[in-house]
Amino acid sequence: MKIKILGIVFILMGITMTVCTGFNYVTNENIVEMGSAKISKEKNHPLQWKPIIGLMIIVGGVIIIEDSNRKKRRS
Repeated sequence: MKIKILGIVFILMGITMTVCTGFNYVTNENIVEMGSAKISKEKNHPLQWKPIIGLMIIVGGVIIIEDSNRKKRRS
């Protein structure tokens, strides 16, 4: 049962990665700091991946579920 849940999580994660092909996160960098005066800059960090990676994770999830079902049938 736990393996089947892992397969479902892989499928959902793969669907999410296929639909959303990346995200950005922002950090603040201090450039100058003099006394109470501060100058900072927001730096954008994009994280991108190809949709094929999400599809491969979906296929992996399906394989995990099918393998779990085969083991149940043998028992």
